[in-house]
Amino acid sequence: MSWLKRRLRGFLAPTRTVVVVEQKAPRVRKTRVITGETPPIPFKDLMAMYAADPAATNAVESIASKAVGAGFYTVADDPRAKELVDSFCEDVGLDEMIQTTARECIAFGNSFWELIEPDGLERVELIPLDSIARIRRDRYGRVLRYEQTPEYGRTKLEANRVLHFKFSPLGGSAFGFGVMHSVALGLEFPEEGFTRPSYVKMKSTMHYAMIEQFKRFSAPNELWIFPELPADQLDATKEGTVAYHIKNLPMTGARFVTSCPDARVILAVPERARGFDAYAEALYDEYILGLRSPSPKLMIKRGFTEASAKVAAEFLDLQARILQRFLKRRIERYVFAPLLEQHGFDPREARVRLYWGEPAKVEYRVEDLLKAYELGVITLAEVRDMLITQGWSLKSEEGEGG
Repeated sequence: MSWLKRRLRGFLAPTRTVVVVEQKAPRVRKTRVITGETPPIPFKDLMAMYAADPAATNAVESIASKAVGAGFYTVADDPRAKELVDSFCEDVGLDEMIQTTARECIAFGNSFWELIEPDGLERVELIPLDSIARIRRDRYGRVLRYEQTPEYGRTKLEANRVLHFKFSPLGGSAFGFGVMHSVALGLEFPEEGFTRPSYVKMKSTMHYAMIEQFKRFSAPNELWIFPELPADQLDATKEGTVAYHIKNLPMTGARFVTSCPDARVILAVPERARGFDAYAEALYDEYILGLRSPSPKLMIKRGFTEASAKVAAEFLDLQARILQRFLKRRIERYVFAPLLEQHGFDPREARVRLYWGEPAKVEYRVEDLLKAYELGVITLAEVRDMLITQGWSLKSEEGEGG
């Protein structure tokens, strides 16, 4: 009977209408998402660490001096293009700017130039490194603008106004990575629940401990012995007692007179353990490795062999060449090329190139010059100019004619 009821209830039940709702495909956001990135350590703090650390300044100076210390010169296929670029470099003081930029790139991984004006390059100027607070990029990583700190008015500089020397970046970071980052960043271990301090902090802590130990143990402790001295005279907090007078003696020139027989003073000099020497040496070695230059170690550490010193010098040369290539490409592409285009030159045809150091001095043999003159390859005036460049003291042709 129950079975028949269920069947009848199924036939007599109202018909259900199923409504199918068609879901639309999710909309793809086409709006630009702007994100701001700040330096991992404020440049102002990094610069303060750098200025107070002789090892860091020595390491940076050694690489920068090797790379750009001798200056630069240009060569070009078009003499007029070379003259234009050389004049621009002299007007803006490009050599001095490159010296500063090299040091900033090595130490802090970043340097910034302002292009004035982007659409008609008139000059370039260094932007104070500690003024950069944030870089804004779109969702595709393209830089939109650079924002400065409140001390510099929170100025927003559009991307086309700034030439950013981003040296040795890590991953897709908007900022470069310098040697000071290696020694100024700590290392977190969340699972273990501790953080390794930065090498700058560890070294500074060690130096502070050395100063405290020096102040505490540079002068020996004194043990004053007075046979049969009454106990009430041993209270150093009670004015008038022997112990009170001893405690308050001046550090230098102190003399004490007593009538007690066999009174004497023992100098108790503690023996300090040398067990921490290896730890301090290991810490310093890691610190120097972080600075990427063997120069500080070579200058103060004895016992280097000629072979090890040669390897260190080769490593220093490699670091200098890496920096040279980086600076050369950025300056040629973002300073020389726009400047040439604005004055009607084709950068690919003019081929103005930057080279480091001084141009090689060509020496001419007199017989070769005379032979070239006899063959009509060069003129007499050109022969005279070449001899003058060789150091010959020749009078001008006008003077001879007079």
